[in-house]
Amino acid sequence: MLLRRIKKNQKIAFCLGDGCGLGNLLQALTAVQALHEAGHTVDLFLSGTAYRGISEIVKGTPFVRTMYENTYQNNETFYDVCIKSFLSDHRVDNAKKIIKLKPDWSRGSEYELYCRTAVKLGATQFKPPALHIADRPFHLQPRSILFHAGCSQRKLWERKRWPHYSELAERLVQDGFSLYCCGAEDEIIHHPRVTAYNSLPIQETAALIQQCELFVSNDSGLMQLAAALRKKQIAIFTATNPKKSAPYYNPNSFIITPPITCFPCQGNETVWENCHDWRCREAITVDAVYRLIKKVTAA
Repeated sequence: MLLRRIKKNQKIAFCLGDGCGLGNLLQALTAVQALHEAGHTVDLFLSGTAYRGISEIVKGTPFVRTMYENTYQNNETFYDVCIKSFLSDHRVDNAKKIIKLKPDWSRGSEYELYCRTAVKLGATQFKPPALHIADRPFHLQPRSILFHAGCSQRKLWERKRWPHYSELAERLVQDGFSLYCCGAEDEIIHHPRVTAYNSLPIQETAALIQQCELFVSNDSGLMQLAAALRKKQIAIFTATNPKKSAPYYNPNSFIITPPITCFPCQGNETVWENCHDWRCREAITVDAVYRLIKKVTAA
């Protein structure tokens, strides 16, 4: 059997494409770090990011040499390899070889797609990525649960927002849990016993997630941040495909999905575009999420 020799010490342009979100970035970072540990030099390219300041979670980490934002012009004579995202066709023009990522969620998640690509370039060690986290204590009370009730503001993605966090909070307060929420201003949970830490810099949000006992969220970028930190977490998937983005790589994650036949509609563009009642959001009951929280916190 012939073994393909993998060239070491390559310069790699890792282009995450236009419209890269925090979740896309975080799912890629384990592969980026593994490429660095395999002896490669990796530059990261982001453009059209869905959230301001997401690159701050990476800046200063040893596995990314240079971070380019909203440009594909660079300081290199050439790159040996350009890894081009499935999100768009944006890439550097000075690469000897292009690897275009082709999504097939039946084969594995977005996280696994990045890792399989890194394996082809000789990476072998896949560990949680080292992140730039603020040194801020939040002094959370015992039995702390941190909610993220939002998601991306992109068109039609409102269906990812499970609408019953306030009702869930009411039941959990009666059980003695200490409740907090994070995210943007429009993601605040309006309940008198939920303490809001909203609109924090991403490094401080990471510190907050790291200090809570359980993180409960929709399918969102902060869900992937909790997964990267290996926090105990519950992810609520209403319409999007868990085969693509569920945090299964986090051994401390639990997923809840709606018991309806049209789930998930993500990936079926006709259904996705024409669905307007979003019954998937109502199909996941408060009682179902409450019972899962009780089970997870009792473990």
